[in-house]
Amino acid sequence: MKSLLILLCAVSLVACDDELRYDGDPDIIGTVIEFTDDRALVDIESGELTEYGYGDDIALSYDDVEGFSRLQQGEEIAVWLTGQVLDSNPPKAGIGRYERVESE
Repeated sequence: MKSLLILLCAVSLVACDDELRYDGDPDIIGTVIEFTDDRALVDIESGELTEYGYGDDIALSYDDVEGFSRLQQGEEIAVWLTGQVLDSNPPKAGIGRYERVESE
């Protein structure tokens, strides 16, 4: 019984951590330029990632392939990244969460 209680507490802490990680300001706000096999190339316009010298394009992967199918070229999105940003040309990162930015 004691180990079950510890397991339930650990699972609830991990779930809360995921929610907190993707709360707050997005890492990137940008426009989807094109799609390749499993990535979307996004033109970075603003966001916290620009503070680290990233300001051009970034290749973003998303584990949810169905989520990718809902994105369209030219759409503006806010992105919260998961994992590390790989310093390649263009840089690569994974999408933890994204939202469409409503145009005014």
